[in-house]
Amino acid sequence: MIKDPLLPSSTPILPENIVDESVFVTPCKTTNGKHHVPSPLRNAFYKKTPVKSGIVLPLKTKNQFPKQCDNHDFVCYEGSFKFSFEEWSLMNYINPKGETCLDKTKYPIMFRKRIRTVNNTCVVNAEMVRYFKNHCNVYMYCSHEGCKTFRIKVQLTNGTFVAKVYSSSLNYHHNPDDNGLTNHVKGFQRDLNKEALKKTKAFSFRSDNVDMASPTQLNCGDLQNIKSDDVIRKIRSEALTADDYDKDDFHDIVLMCNDKENDFVQHVGIPSVHCYSKEQLDILKKLIKNQKPVTGYLDATGTLVRKINNKSKRVLYYVLVVNVPLPRNSSVTCPVVEMISSAHDIVAISQWLTAFKAFVLKHKLTWPVFTNIVTDFSYAQMNALSIGWNGFTSIFDYLNWCYRVLVENNVGTNVTIINICANHYTKILVNHVYTYFQSETNSCKTVDKMKRNDVIDWICLLFNAESLEDVENWFKIFSVILLSPYRTVETK
Repeated sequence: MIKDPLLPSSTPILPENIVDESVFVTPCKTTNGKHHVPSPLRNAFYKKTPVKSGIVLPLKTKNQFPKQCDNHDFVCYEGSFKFSFEEWSLMNYINPKGETCLDKTKYPIMFRKRIRTVNNTCVVNAEMVRYFKNHCNVYMYCSHEGCKTFRIKVQLTNGTFVAKVYSSSLNYHHNPDDNGLTNHVKGFQRDLNKEALKKTKAFSFRSDNVDMASPTQLNCGDLQNIKSDDVIRKIRSEALTADDYDKDDFHDIVLMCNDKENDFVQHVGIPSVHCYSKEQLDILKKLIKNQKPVTGYLDATGTLVRKINNKSKRVLYYVLVVNVPLPRNSSVTCPVVEMISSAHDIVAISQWLTAFKAFVLKHKLTWPVFTNIVTDFSYAQMNALSIGWNGFTSIFDYLNWCYRVLVENNVGTNVTIINICANHYTKILVNHVYTYFQSETNSCKTVDKMKRNDVIDWICLLFNAESLEDVENWFKIFSVILLSPYRTVETK
C-alpha cells in the first residue's frame, strides 16, 4: 500500500492473493511471540539467597589441581537448600503419560541460584533427573574440566521440598591458568535479561553485574553472573527486535509499511526510508497553536542503524526534532520527521523533505510549519532545506534572498530560516584556531596559547551580533587586530 498518492513511491506492495505474511517472508513476529515471565517465577528467581562475603563454600574446601583421582561416588555431603511448595510447583509440568516432571527450561536455573548457598565455587550445570516414588535425584556437574559431579536429593518434608547436595569430592579442581567460566543464558533467565536490557545499555548492564559479583567466586574461577559483551549485546538485540515483523531488516520495514494499522513508515525504497505519522504532525499542530515560532533541529548519526553487510554503504539516521514544553518548566525532545538512508547527498535529503511537505499540505496545514531549522555545517542538508522546503534552486539562492531582506529591506515571508548550530560552528572554528596556532618550540607555547584564547574569545563575540551592521563592525575590528604584526594604537 502506497501511503501518499501525491508522491511517487518505490515501496514494494504485497500482492492481493497473499493473505498470510508468512508466505512472503520468514515469520518472526507472529510465531515467536512475547516471552513474559510470570510474577511467581520471577519472584522465586530474585528471592534473596544471602551468602557471606569472603567465605568459600563448602567450608574448608580448597582447590586441588590437578585432580589426584577420579571418584564417581557421591560420598561428600555439602549441605542443603529448600524450595517452598509453590516454588517447586513452578518448575513442574505434566508429561503425556500423566507423570509430574521437572521443566528443563526452569529447574537448572533455579537450582543454580539456590545451590550457591551450599557451593559457591563451581560453575554448575544440569545433566539429568531420576524420579523415584518419594523423591527425585537431580544430577549436575561443574563446567571446569575434570572437576566434581553432584547428586541433589529432593524430598518433600513438612510441606517444604528439601534439597540435599552430595558431591564426588569436598574440594574443587579448577585450573588456575584458565579463565573463569560461566553458564549459558537460557530459559526464563534469558527472558528476564531481555526485559532488563530493553531499558539498559549492554555496557551498563554488564558493569552492574561486575560490580555485584563476589570476589570469592571470581577468585575460584566462577563467573556465573558475568557474561561476555557479545552475549549481552546479542540478548539486547533479541529484546529490541522481539516486535519486528521479520528477521530480515529490509523485509521487516517493507511489511511495516504495508501494515494498514501502522502509518509511521511512509515510503520504503532504495536508498531511503521515510518515516513520519499523523501523531507526529499533531505535535506540530499543538506547538503552532501554543507558540507561533516553531524551531526544529535537524541532524544525522551513523551509530544507530547497522549496515546491511560489510560491503554496503554507511547507513545514517536523519531526524528533525522539536522541544515540546511540559508542566513545571520542563520539556521533552520529540522526533517529527525521520529518515534512514545510505545516500547522503542533496537529492536524497531534499526528496525526503519534499515528501514531508506534501504530507503536511495533504493534512491541510499551512506551510511553512517551522519558523527556523537549526542544522550543522552540512552542505547537503542546507542545500536540501533550501530546495525542498523553501523552493530555492540552491543554498546560494537562499543566501541572496537573505541579503535582499537584510540590506534591501525586501519582504521575507513563507520561508523557513536556516540557522547554523552555534555549537557545531564553534567547534569547527576552535579546531581551526588550534591547528593554525601550533608552537614548534617550547618558548612560543605560552604566547600561542594566549593567542588561541584571545582569537576564540573574539570569535565568540560574533554569536552575540544582532544585526548585519554589528557583523560588519566586528569583521573590520577583528581583521585589523588579526592582521597587525605588532601591538599599535589601533590594535590596543
